[in-house]
Amino acid sequence: MAATTLLSTDLYRMRWVLDPALSFDGRQVAYVLKSSHPDDVEERYRYELVVLDAAAAPADGVGRRLLPGVDAWVRHPRWAPVGEYLAFLGTASGATQVWLLDLGSGRLRQVTDLELGVADFDWSPDGASLAVTAAVADESGEYGEHRSGRFRVIRRLGYKTDGSGYWDVSWPQLFVVDVAGDEPTRGTQLTSGAPGVTAARWSPDGAAIAYIAADGADLDRTSVTNIHVVDIDRAGGTPALGRTRQVTQGLAVESLAWSPSGAEIAFLGDDLSDDRATNTGVWVVRLADGKTVNLTADIDRPAGDYVTDDMNAEAGSPAPIWARDGRSIVAILSDRGRSVTAFFDYPGDDAFALGVARSRAERMAADPWQGTTFNATPICPGDHRVFALAYDGGGTVIEARSDAANPGDLFLVAFAKGRPPERLRLTEVNRDLLADRLLAKPEPVAFTGSEGRRIEGWLLAPPATQAPYPLVLHIHGGPHSAYSMAFNFELQDLAARGYAVLFVNPHGSHTYGRDINIGTRHDWGGKDYADLMLAVDHAMERPEID
Repeated sequence: MAATTLLSTDLYRMRWVLDPALSFDGRQVAYVLKSSHPDDVEERYRYELVVLDAAAAPADGVGRRLLPGVDAWVRHPRWAPVGEYLAFLGTASGATQVWLLDLGSGRLRQVTDLELGVADFDWSPDGASLAVTAAVADESGEYGEHRSGRFRVIRRLGYKTDGSGYWDVSWPQLFVVDVAGDEPTRGTQLTSGAPGVTAARWSPDGAAIAYIAADGADLDRTSVTNIHVVDIDRAGGTPALGRTRQVTQGLAVESLAWSPSGAEIAFLGDDLSDDRATNTGVWVVRLADGKTVNLTADIDRPAGDYVTDDMNAEAGSPAPIWARDGRSIVAILSDRGRSVTAFFDYPGDDAFALGVARSRAERMAADPWQGTTFNATPICPGDHRVFALAYDGGGTVIEARSDAANPGDLFLVAFAKGRPPERLRLTEVNRDLLADRLLAKPEPVAFTGSEGRRIEGWLLAPPATQAPYPLVLHIHGGPHSAYSMAFNFELQDLAARGYAVLFVNPHGSHTYGRDINIGTRHDWGGKDYADLMLAVDHAMERPEID
């Protein structure tokens, strides 16, 4: 069959990979396969739990579906520390609950029974319990709402968000739920009231749980979220709160991970020095004295996945992951419209005595990796977006990665000192669809923007149309996000219809350093607008543009 350009209806044939999870023995990878539901009338997605062998790519490019016939939303698979068990979030019984699948017997059972649903969970180190965050109705009335007929009375500034709708009637609270037993349970609620908790994670010895909570009297006007650690007292047989302490101060923390020793916590976050335009960093807090260090302070690039496309909006930005020896941390780092997996050296207590090595001017150099205080090493750098990852703590990383010709697949990267990394593509979930499609190839463009700074982007030329082409300028939102080399269906669809598509990262975009990041602070529609108009002028100099 002759290849054709992308069709708008191809969107209904697309499949996406989400939430890769590597088993503790490193032999299996679980993930979620997302696709359009075959019942187009309802216009919803299907989510399937899939497992595959980490040593070889499956013949069908997908892997073994674990729950055939289960038509429900599933997300966030996580392997049990012991045994052949896989826990995940699912909606088969209504509200989102934690479910447990015995891979040996195939038995599936519901673990939690929480009225407003579960947001997140984490296995205890012994595999006996889960730390669960789940919404609980606010009974104080301070942050509640009043409904009367068709009307809704709002009593707070932050009352809804995209994807979660109205959320002013509940706060996420911390629960501990025992896994043993046949009946779903609510477990033991350990926190209450505002502001609620997120990202609850067990300590390596199982004696404490760390979580993130907002700070400040006016919770709708603060971006400050800090790490708290609570000791878990099991003396009476039922888990109870012991000593609780706040371990970071004045930061905006996004996610966290305990060190193998339990002496430190790594986290993604920032100090809000440039408000929402501040580069997110890979930080470590030492629990003995609360001292913090930003391992990426002199890189001048954001840690985490800060590039965007229209294929992987559900991905989020994964938390940092420690190596088993506690001497390095794996995280995503975004640079000039790309995001890569990187290793950051952590020299233990010496880290808290080191200063930032480079000036801001030096940090703006073309290669952000050179001359850093803490060694930063990207693995498999390239023109792609890494939007999710898993790491075994040793020599294996699983990346969920997208590039210009691929909406997203799983890749295994094996590495050892002194040897180049070995790469294995584990999935090809869109192989049949893309095999006979002509895709536009992004061409890098660069020009001098406002303020005399270099502005970068890409131009997609129609793959099956003769020049000259009409030009579409595509503008990203945010403003603190960034276009990337990742597959973007809307841009490909426009190119398939005969348009040249110009997409650039003007002032205000992330991934190019602080001076570009802060370019729209108190000036939206200023330098960014000027950059976009200069981008069009630059493109119009090309003879193929009409």
